[in-house]
Amino acid sequence: MSKRVQRFNKTERIAHWANAIFFGLLFLSGMVLFFGTIATAIGHSGVAFTKLVHRIAAVPFILIVPIMMIFGTPRTTKIWLKEIFTWTKDDIVWVTGFAKEFFGGHTKLPAQGSLNAGEKINSLLGIIGCGLLVLSGLIMWFSDSFSPSLVLMAYAIHDMAAAVVGAAIIGHSYLGLFHPGSKDALSGMIDGTVSSEFAKGHHEKWYNEVVSSQADSQTLPLN
Repeated sequence: MSKRVQRFNKTERIAHWANAIFFGLLFLSGMVLFFGTIATAIGHSGVAFTKLVHRIAAVPFILIVPIMMIFGTPRTTKIWLKEIFTWTKDDIVWVTGFAKEFFGGHTKLPAQGSLNAGEKINSLLGIIGCGLLVLSGLIMWFSDSFSPSLVLMAYAIHDMAAAVVGAAIIGHSYLGLFHPGSKDALSGMIDGTVSSEFAKGHHEKWYNEVVSSQADSQTLPLN
């Protein structure tokens, strides 16, 4: 049986799924409101209900993940932030070569740390995109407190940010659920562990660091 490597702690996993659930509700309800044909089909009462769902989901989306990351797992949050803003030549090479891997091909990619370059990009898009969604969404929600021109700009920013973050999450979901080389990543967000083969194949630098510090452990902990 393959040795299991702890990749994410419980708080990180809960934050991940909370973010996924509430963003999903926001994205789907936002699509209904964005496309006029759907809004017309569901009628005035349907639009009103969709707006209510959108606003209700926005509150936990804004609050839960930041609170859990700041107060629930501050040490790993600091490690994560440091990692996503630290780029090396290997990361650049990894990005340029990953397109083939993404579409099912095979290519030799440089060894990566606890986050590969794709995960760094995904995290950066999430931080920037969600930040723009929250700020523009609050301006739209409390539009009476702002100038009409700022509110109009907020609508445009909100739509563009939703499109970018939505596309990033679709790509992220494809890799985690369907890509043949990344399927074990899902178990990392379910029970917190991945196989040693997956860890070494996708995050070799990090895996070697963990092995060297926890060589005698049956399950190699990250935290």
